[in-house]
Amino acid sequence: MAEVCNFCEDTEARKAEWFCKECQSQLCDPCSVQLHSRGKWKTHQLIPAGEATTVTRLRLCAEHKGETITHLCNTCNTMCCAHCFVDGKHAGHQWSMLEAACGEVYKRVEKKANTVSSMMQACERNLRTVGELHDQLNQSSDAIREDLENGTVKLLKHLDEREEAMHAAVQELVRAKTQMLDDMTSEVNATKDQLQAGTDAALKAVDEQEKYDFIMNSPELENWIGTLADMDINIKINDVGVNLNRTVHWDNVHRTLEGLKLGQTVAPEPEVAKSPLSAVQHSSVHLTNNNPVPAISTSVAAAGGSPRSGRMPGTPTSSVPNAVYVNGLDNKTSEGDLREVFEQCGEIKLVNARHIPSGGFAFIFFRDEMGAQRALDNPRTEIKGKVCNVLAKKQVMS
Repeated sequence: MAEVCNFCEDTEARKAEWFCKECQSQLCDPCSVQLHSRGKWKTHQLIPAGEATTVTRLRLCAEHKGETITHLCNTCNTMCCAHCFVDGKHAGHQWSMLEAACGEVYKRVEKKANTVSSMMQACERNLRTVGELHDQLNQSSDAIREDLENGTVKLLKHLDEREEAMHAAVQELVRAKTQMLDDMTSEVNATKDQLQAGTDAALKAVDEQEKYDFIMNSPELENWIGTLADMDINIKINDVGVNLNRTVHWDNVHRTLEGLKLGQTVAPEPEVAKSPLSAVQHSSVHLTNNNPVPAISTSVAAAGGSPRSGRMPGTPTSSVPNAVYVNGLDNKTSEGDLREVFEQCGEIKLVNARHIPSGGFAFIFFRDEMGAQRALDNPRTEIKGKVCNVLAKKQVMS
C-alpha cells in the first residue's frame, strides 16, 4: 500500500511523492508546492519519497489544518497542536509536551512490564513447586502402599500362626478327651469282664455241683455275686464333656478390623508459598481405637474344667448394641432352642449357650441392632416351656 501525504491524509489523502528531511514528513506534489514555496520553508531539502530510508510519520491536528500534533491535553487526554490551547477547544486546559508525555508513558509501561515479568518468574517458581509437590505426593503414596502391603503381610502371617495354634489347641483338647474316653472304655470293659466271670461261675455252680457241694459253697458264691451286683456301672459322661465349649471370638476381631482404616495425623496448616500437600506425608495406616488386635486364647482347659467367660476384658458396654442377655433358662435348653425363638427377630450372628447348664443364661448376638431391638420388645419370652427374661447385654456388663 502506497504511503499518503502527511498533510492531506485526513482530507484528500493523496499519494506522497516527496520527503522533507527538515519536516520529517511525506508530502504530495500540491502540498509540497504550497508549503515549500515561501519563507523559510523554501530552504528545506526535498528528496523523492522512495529514497527516504527513515520516515517519521507526523500527525496533523484535526482542528488546525496543517499544524502538527506536538502536545497532550492532560485534562481531556487528547493529542493536539499548540494552537488548540490558545484559540482552540483546549484553551485553559493542562497540557504536556508530546515527547515528555511519551516518556512518562514509556516509564509506566516499563514498570508494568517489569511487574509482569516478575509475576512470570513467580509463576515459573510456582510451577516448579507444584512439580515438587507431585513428586512428594507420589513418594508419600508409594510409602503408604508399601506400609499397607507390609502390614497386610504381617497380619496374614499373624492370622496363619493363630490358625495353626488354634488347630493345635483343638487337637490337643480332642486328644485329652479321647484319652479320657479310652480310659472309660477300658474301665467299662474290665467291669464287664468281672460281671461275666461272676455270671459264668454262678451258672457253672448251678449246673455242675451237687446239692451238698452247692449249699456248702453258696455263701462264698453269694458274697462274690453280691459284690458284683453292688458295683457302680454308671459312666461319668459329664466329666468328659465331649462338647468342647470353646468359641472363637470373631465379633471382637471383626470390630477391630472395622477400625482399620487410613487415618491422618494432625499437622499445622502450611504457611503461604509452602507445600499445601505436606500433610499427606504424615498419613499413616493405624487403628482408630487404642486397643490392639485382641489375642485369641489357644490354651487347653483341663478335663472337666469350667468354661471360659464369654466376655473379653475391657470390652465397653456400648460396643455390643446388637446383643441381648437371656436368663431364667432351663438347664436343658440348647442352642437350637434359642435360635428357633430369636431367629424371627433378625439374623443371628452368634449364640453363646455354654453357660446354660451351670447358670441358666445365654447371650444372643444379632447381625444388626434392629434384631436386638425386636428381641427387647418382648422382655418376657417363653423358651422350652419356661418364661425367661430378655435384657440388653450392656445392662448386665456394667
